[in-house]
Amino acid sequence: MLEELRRQIDEVDYHMIKLMKKRIELAGRIAGLKKQAGIPVFQKEREEDVLSGVKEAARNEGIPEEYALAIFREIISQTRKYEGRK
Repeated sequence: MLEELRRQIDEVDYHMIKLMKKRIELAGRIAGLKKQAGIPVFQKEREEDVLSGVKEAARNEGIPEEYALAIFREIISQTRKYEGRK
């Protein structure tokens, strides 16, 4: 039972990595568009919108908001760093 649950977590982790790759690819495309348009990487309003959506999704899924927000703040931070390198 333990090994089966661990295998399932490994599978979820793999899917999360694939989703992170997709997010990074999209962020790269966005970075290029922002650069062409002279738009700064950090846009407070967009970040607030994303975090608001995360809070709502967490509530809907029964996940503590603080947990989801902490993870997404880090994802956003790392994505911003990636965009800044583009």
